[in-house]
Amino acid sequence: MGKIVITGATGAIGRALVTEALKDGQEVLVLVHRSSPRAEDFHKIEGCRVLKADLSEYDRVPELLKEQGWEAEGYDMFFHLAWMAAFGSGRDNLELQLNNVQSSLAAVRLAHKMGCRTFVGTGSQAEYGRAEGMLSPQ
Repeated sequence: MGKIVITGATGAIGRALVTEALKDGQEVLVLVHRSSPRAEDFHKIEGCRVLKADLSEYDRVPELLKEQGWEAEGYDMFFHLAWMAAFGSGRDNLELQLNNVQSSLAAVRLAHKMGCRTFVGTGSQAEYGRAEGMLSPQ
């Protein structure tokens, strides 16, 4: 049994990842936005721990975990799915998107501090720009 961290767990992909990780016998720590109404769903799931921490607080996560009496090290994998303004007009806000990049870098540093040997960051169709039809990596 391994220990994994998932950010952005309240989204569709994150929820599916939590479900599959738990089925696989993983212990799951989800980092969720402090004001997320969907975060409460995870408190009811055995094997899943919830830590409320905004993207801007990733440098404080080890401290926040210790305050809860939880381990801040010994994790295996880190899945970073959290992103502010993934759709809508916020996608055109350069400052907001640069903050997302900084948060992603903070997530990499956090994963290292927590002992993760694997970091998985996700993207979206946005990297392709405007397109008609099915998207392909080619």
